Amino acid sequence: MKFKKIFLISMLIAAALAACNNPGPIDVSNPIGFKQKSGLFSLQVPKSWTSAQDEVSTEAIASFADTTHRAELIGYVGLLDHQLSDAEGLQVAADLTGNLLNQPGDLKITNKYRQPDGAFIAVFTFSRAGAPRTGQAIFRGADLSLAGTLINGPVDGWADFQKSLQPFVDSFKVDKDFVQGTYFTPIDTDAYAVVVPVGWTQQKSKTNNEVEVKAPNGRLSIIGVQRVVTNTLDDTALANQAVSILKQSYSLDDTLSDTSKLADGRLRLGLDRADRHTVGFVEQKDGYFIGLFFDVPTQQLSAYQSFIDFVYSTFVTGKAK
Repeated sequence: MKFKKIFLISMLIAAALAACNNPGPIDVSNPIGFKQKSGLFSLQVPKSWTSAQDEVSTEAIASFADTTHRAELIGYVGLLDHQLSDAEGLQVAADLTGNLLNQPGDLKITNKYRQPDGAFIAVFTFSRAGAPRTGQAIFRGADLSLAGTLINGPVDGWADFQKSLQPFVDSFKVDKDFVQGTYFTPIDTDAYAVVVPVGWTQQKSKTNNEVEVKAPNGRLSIIGVQRVVTNTLDDTALANQAVSILKQSYSLDDTLSDTSKLADGRLRLGLDRADRHTVGFVEQKDGYFIGLFFDVPTQQLSAYQSFIDFVYSTFVTGKAK
């Protein structure tokens, strides 16, 4: 998968910095706390380092540079809709490293690996204003976010300098409540309300108050449906209604593969076609057929489960009182 199709940053803060000929040590003293302006993440940084930050709909970065402009520390957090496999995560780490560094022409990823704790690591080299640099990026996927830090500095003495930056890297923390509150927005209709990611493409039907929300990479769709019904629907009729609506309105020629009754009274559906699987939650309430559907690649259903669980946890049905 192409990472840049998932995370697009409108303006990279990590712009090219002029190299400084100052041969003295890089100041990493006097740690102070920094909190990203939307509260998405926090970390400790050297007091003398300058900072800048930016954010778009589902991404945020903060960049810090020492006074001699020979070293950088970058914090990043972005929405993640599914758990990354080893190969996918390593490619993401490499692609994101290039994006955060503003794609240096001589950037080389010299090593990629996954730590025992699950973090994805990219080791790299590049140069700024003719001065060679090296660095390391570390990203973790958890709580609906991909987040981490990138550090870089002079090649000479890098091992010792990296150790001096490690406490700042270790201090990086993501606030999952702020991630959920910032990266998701509500959709309200007559019969239901649910949250969906900010900035994802929404296609709404004025006739039926239906909405389809698509992930930027095209792999996940969220569909919300409400239809007025006058007759009472049993579980079989609910399932048949779901199959009919998905086919007629969204061209999803699904075959019903399983049903189960949930503790909240809704009917959970599993629907299949080719290499896609649709998870549905349907019910009849206040004169409406109401459905919430997640369409994902069949082979990655388990990877999307945490995202599905969170969005479903916000699904409220029935007319507003």
